[in-house]
Amino acid sequence: MLLVLGAGVLACRSSWGHSADATITITATVEAFAEWADAAPVVITSDWSGPLNRMKQQQTVSRTLVLRTNTDTTITPSAGANHGVLTHEGHELATAYQMVGSVKSPDSSFKPAEEFFSAGNRYQVEHSSGTGAYNIVLNVRGSTPADAAPDSGVYMCSVVLTATW
Repeated sequence: MLLVLGAGVLACRSSWGHSADATITITATVEAFAEWADAAPVVITSDWSGPLNRMKQQQTVSRTLVLRTNTDTTITPSAGANHGVLTHEGHELATAYQMVGSVKSPDSSFKPAEEFFSAGNRYQVEHSSGTGAYNIVLNVRGSTPADAAPDSGVYMCSVVLTATW
């Protein structure tokens, strides 16, 4: 009986046609930020366009990195392991870099490592509203010398790309 009576009260109340709305405003803050989609990318031997197997030879590799940002960002390259120069047991290959992709002034040609890592070499990414991911392409070129055969082995170096805003 109580159940039926309760249902009758509810039906009666909804037939009165009165209501009261409450509008709740919800806000959230997104701060400006930038982050790399892959914080530890790797280039391995098979990524290169081929092996270095003769004098005065160049090979290149490209690595696309995704920068997720919602603000204008500056990318600064700095040398990591082996000063950013491909090195094996003290022997070096000429190493050059080129930054292209979604940067304001992409490199038109390769820069030797010492120029690429110089204090004034920076790249700007200009944020466009609604775009949150930008492809940044780092091209690397390794070259054997013209006057002597480099030792065989795996040559290694690293680059640090710092995004600041």
